[in-house]
Amino acid sequence: MKKIAVVLFYLLASFSLLPSAKAAFYAVKTALTNPTTAAQNSVLITIDDSALPLTVSTATRITLSGSGATVFLDGLALTTAGQLFGFVNASLVLENPPATATSQLVRIDPVTAIATPIGSPIAAASINGAAFDRSGRLYAINVVDQNLMELDPATGAVLSSLPLPASLTPTDMRDSDLAFDLNNNAYIAERSVGIYPLDVATGTLGAVVPGLIDAYNGLAFLNGNVGVYLEETAADEIGVFCGINDPILLGPKLNLSAPPVSTLVGNAGPMDLAGMPTSVFGLCSPPRIANVPSSNMATLLMLFLSSALVGLFVLTIRRRQLI
Repeated sequence: MKKIAVVLFYLLASFSLLPSAKAAFYAVKTALTNPTTAAQNSVLITIDDSALPLTVSTATRITLSGSGATVFLDGLALTTAGQLFGFVNASLVLENPPATATSQLVRIDPVTAIATPIGSPIAAASINGAAFDRSGRLYAINVVDQNLMELDPATGAVLSSLPLPASLTPTDMRDSDLAFDLNNNAYIAERSVGIYPLDVATGTLGAVVPGLIDAYNGLAFLNGNVGVYLEETAADEIGVFCGINDPILLGPKLNLSAPPVSTLVGNAGPMDLAGMPTSVFGLCSPPRIANVPSSNMATLLMLFLSSALVGLFVLTIRRRQLI
């Protein structure tokens, strides 16, 4: 009985190893305006994901360094070191086929939301989704030619470009996103169907992810086995799910139509997400799960057993220290 009590003690103690400091990922919302007649109004949103429900930490209008001009920014991308990038597009692409445009890679200060250009603008491009893989390679979706591009984040130069499958065109790639999970697997979220696995080497798509079929404008992965999606609704909400292969939806969703976001930008414009998982621990690690449906007990059991193994490992180390 004493041994069981010790095991339980160290099992509970192991939960303290989970990160408790504030974690963050980013979103961008843009007012739906005609860029030839009105100034663009993109807002950078910092979101605290250290616990559920998610909360907005800051909302700041994005401006260009030097001029202070407001911009239309999309294609947020976050590195493993926490550096934030994005693409300033010359115009909204609202028609299909889209008009020729340009897109400028920028580095964004997450505190001030000041965007600093890198290199020269990309011709015939409008970037609507972007992400870094875990080795630091930058990929982006160009909706002008429906291509997947790799870019040099230091110079903004296009390194390679390959067409996305015809099955994705002419669907709503205008509202799309790209993300890599903790295992460096790539996924595309697009507005008409849902989320697809993506082979970035060939542009090949897998079957749409079951349980995550809706109008998604943004996708990102966070610490642990956690994913977040930006859902185009009347409220523009961010939802959370645990596991990509057999997703469990966590709740409640975060409403991006409330202050402080709503004081800077309304709904109906382009949106995007950026995150970067750096740890196996996160919102999907007990006891941080909240409002989880009881329909997927197998996944919950696996999560509990994983935590139990951590506790047993700590106990083994402790016993060896006592010998």
